[in-house]
Amino acid sequence: MLAIAGEIGPHWPIIMREFICNLSKDIADPSNPMFHKVKLKGQVFEFTHVLINMHYGRHNEGITGSTLKLYDIIKTLIGNALSAWPTKGQLQDFFLSLRYVVMHKVAIANLVPTSNNTNVSEVVGRMMYVMGSEQEMDSGRVIFDQIVDHSRTRAKLKPIGFPSLICSILIPQHPEVLKC
Repeated sequence: MLAIAGEIGPHWPIIMREFICNLSKDIADPSNPMFHKVKLKGQVFEFTHVLINMHYGRHNEGITGSTLKLYDIIKTLIGNALSAWPTKGQLQDFFLSLRYVVMHKVAIANLVPTSNNTNVSEVVGRMMYVMGSEQEMDSGRVIFDQIVDHSRTRAKLKPIGFPSLICSILIPQHPEVLKC
């Protein structure tokens, strides 16, 4: 992976922007001809939650974590300080127990970049709960969905999540894109 990162050099911002712009909103639709595919620099790349899981060495496809009750997640993350997720969808990180404060800092630095470092979204809360309680979860599906959701927003100022992961999955498929 370090060799790939070294080769990408100054190209990665361009590759990331083109990747996000070219991601079809129907990439997860099996009836779409570009199902789990994205075109980048004239090449077609495979991009799936299975590839993400393989990259991380995980084999728990199908377990999404979305069936977890929000009340159970809140109780675990913050004890009995709150009985419901805040109405605006964001939980202040000062409610979190020390263990989950650390996990939140790691998550926003490495997994789900954000411009707001003090709020915990429901998605990040679910991921932290699953990781902290050591339950099985299809993390590749969660990451894949986050990347697809980002492409749907077309937010220009929103940081692109998982850039090194995306490059690590795409570049080995067609290393020649670095020469374009």
